Amino acid sequence: MQDVNLVDLSAFADSLYRELMRSHEKRFEARIKNIRRASDELSTVAARLEVSIRNAWGTLDKTTSEQGLRLVQTIKETTNQISNQEIASDYNGLESFHKTSVVASDKIILTIRKYVPKLYKAMKTEIASLNSSLTKLETAINEFGNSLDNSPGSAIESLKTDIRTLLEKEHTLNELRSDNREIRKKLDSSLDGERALLEEQQSLLSHDTFRQLLQLEDALRSKAEIIEQFLQPLGKALKKYERISDDETLDHQVLTRLVENPLTAVSEIDPQTLLRVFNAVNGALIRGGLGIEERKRKRAEEVIVSIAQGDLEQLRTEYVSIQERIKNTDAQLQATGLLDKKRELTESLTRTRTETAQLNTLLAENEKRIEDVTRMLSKEKSMIEDEIARLSQKTITIRAEPSN
Repeated sequence: MQDVNLVDLSAFADSLYRELMRSHEKRFEARIKNIRRASDELSTVAARLEVSIRNAWGTLDKTTSEQGLRLVQTIKETTNQISNQEIASDYNGLESFHKTSVVASDKIILTIRKYVPKLYKAMKTEIASLNSSLTKLETAINEFGNSLDNSPGSAIESLKTDIRTLLEKEHTLNELRSDNREIRKKLDSSLDGERALLEEQQSLLSHDTFRQLLQLEDALRSKAEIIEQFLQPLGKALKKYERISDDETLDHQVLTRLVENPLTAVSEIDPQTLLRVFNAVNGALIRGGLGIEERKRKRAEEVIVSIAQGDLEQLRTEYVSIQERIKNTDAQLQATGLLDKKRELTESLTRTRTETAQLNTLLAENEKRIEDVTRMLSKEKSMIEDEIARLSQKTITIRAEPSN
């Protein structure tokens, strides 16, 4: 078992390539020499064919002669590509040379098929030499291709590609982890800012005037609940009466406001106007015109009697009084700048909490990506370890960090 650090994995693959390909290199060199030798021979034969075509000017028609010279020119240019191509020392360089040779051979074959039939009768010997040389070139190219296929070069290049992919993912993982650290710093800073704002807000709200305002707001909410509970038994009766009433003497807008928002109606409409509406509803209840069950009808009538006795007006007076005191207290806070300060703190807290929520979301997304990439890395490390074992019978373990 051998440990290989991730950062050394490419160098390990290069070393493995040299080790496994050593026994094939001489064979490659010989096959490449054969290709170039056959290419040069084909070029020489083409040159002889050119001389023959030029010497046969009298026996060949102009078109055939021109086609023959084009054939020669194509062969010379194409074989020149094979003879002069520089070959990189790695497997990809060898593959590139083989592909170039195959393309060149195919081009020559197509050109010969196109032009040779017209030359064949007049140039049998030269064409036979041309075909023989072309066969040698094709054979040499095929032998080189077989040598490449029988070597582990393709498998090692595939391994190198997998290693590059692995290193890219490792780089991505490191970037994600770095991003995570930055997000956590920003999140900690945002939470610290939120705590500082809350402390400042708490200090501000401990001011006597603010305490008084909070008490008044609590009292207003409590009084509002009492009024809503007091009017609750009338809710159904008011809705039904609104639908069926055709009393032109009644202010139907007041009736509608009582149905939609009874608390606001009570606080903003004078008691006598409200009482006229309630009395009209009571008359409909007594006549049985609203179709409400007996128990609920009696309860609604009792509430209206209580309203007539001034109970709702008393609740309204207390509610409006608290509203006025809140208004006066707000004015005091506004005059001293405390209300603006509270608003600024509230806005800052809202922004900070929004930022905190966004950072938490970003952190969760980033950590999910880290989990995904880590899982893929683990899988690909195992695949590469298996590839190396198949190629070289060497058992390795890939380490993300250099071993100490």
